[in-house]
Amino acid sequence: MTLQFLLMVSFKGMGQGIEQLDLGKNLEDQLLPLEEIISKTLDFSPKLDYQDALIEKAEYQVELTKRLWQNNVFGFANYSAGDQRIITGDSFNPGGAASTSLVNGYRAGLQVNVPLFEFMGRKSRIKLFEEEKKAVVFQKNEMEFELRRLVTLEYFKLLGAYELLKIRSEGQEALKTNYIIAEKEFKDGIIPIGELSRLTDVLAQSRSYYSDAKFEFLERYHNLAALAGLAPHNLLKNQ
Repeated sequence: MTLQFLLMVSFKGMGQGIEQLDLGKNLEDQLLPLEEIISKTLDFSPKLDYQDALIEKAEYQVELTKRLWQNNVFGFANYSAGDQRIITGDSFNPGGAASTSLVNGYRAGLQVNVPLFEFMGRKSRIKLFEEEKKAVVFQKNEMEFELRRLVTLEYFKLLGAYELLKIRSEGQEALKTNYIIAEKEFKDGIIPIGELSRLTDVLAQSRSYYSDAKFEFLERYHNLAALAGLAPHNLLKNQ
């Protein structure tokens, strides 16, 4: 039984396209390039989406603070009827007065009340929110760096798990061949029962090692796919 056939049997039934691996080829040649996996991970990450929302919130906060003075501008409009006299002083005739009579009509205007705090604290508040935005941007950059590091680590752990799986498979196949030969030699009286028992134990241990290696590989494979937000088969090229 060839290594490729054995691994195909092992992956059969796992579903989601992992059986499409060409087990006669290097795994690195079949996976998406590392940089592409990293890019997909950054695009998928809910944590980075959350940071983007915080950055957008900070931008709105800065813009709102810049316009906050407009809260102190009040407009008014009214309609009045009848004789409404407005008496004003006459600067050219001390003690004199002039009057203006307003008849029916609409009036509109603006009233501006600007607290002293707007002049003293406005720049500081804007600066505060701008610095908070910078802090969120720095935090996002740190998260991107950590995701890049994590994806790179998982990628090479996956390659290592695949190589270990092949080694365990080759070892198991060699022991199976030796065991078949030993069985025949035992029947022919060439080796004692103790030697056959020893080979049986070694083969059982080899199967255990192979099983551990197989599930280690599958775990690494699915972890990397989940991290990138991909279905397992989409981790492979041309899928």
